[in-house]
Amino acid sequence: MSSNTNKLVGPTTIDTVDPSLIISVVARDPNGLDDVIGGVVRDPGTENTYGTLEAIGNELAYEMTIPWSEMNVVKAITQNETRKIEVVLFDRYGESTSDLIEVFLTCDPDESEDICDGYCVRFDTDEHCGRCDRACVDGAFCRNRQCFVPDCGTETVCSGQCVDVQTDPSNCGICGTICSSAVCTSGVCEAQ
Repeated sequence: MSSNTNKLVGPTTIDTVDPSLIISVVARDPNGLDDVIGGVVRDPGTENTYGTLEAIGNELAYEMTIPWSEMNVVKAITQNETRKIEVVLFDRYGESTSDLIEVFLTCDPDESEDICDGYCVRFDTDEHCGRCDRACVDGAFCRNRQCFVPDCGTETVCSGQCVDVQTDPSNCGICGTICSSAVCTSGVCEAQ
């Protein structure tokens, strides 16, 4: 097998199964198919590997599933990134051939998602309000990608709502304390 002999029957197929990428390769070798023994999928810039191609069905077909999280480990994912991935096949004589494929990585813009530390997150949540890792705290909640603290006067903010913790059986005394009796008096759950 010589390195300038293309052993990949093109095109290499790519399928996305959220949140994974499936790469399928069909090998050919003019010297005989029994020469091809396997392959790897790697980042061409760093040569860090995503993993080993697995034989499927017969010795001609190989496949690998790369979870989104593994793609981020090999190389940090950025929003709207075109990533090159190298598929390398080896033969029993130590020779190899490779092919480059390109994959477009993006989060769902319709879901207000963007990438934080390699993962798609919504930027309209209390944990990621408007950007990565900007959490709304101290009774604030996320509205229009901004942390918002309602003006509750003498009431307390619980989960973004103004409540009277002296009488609210779902937030009795402090946010989240639920009275089994459904009666809260002066911030204390009443017995049934």
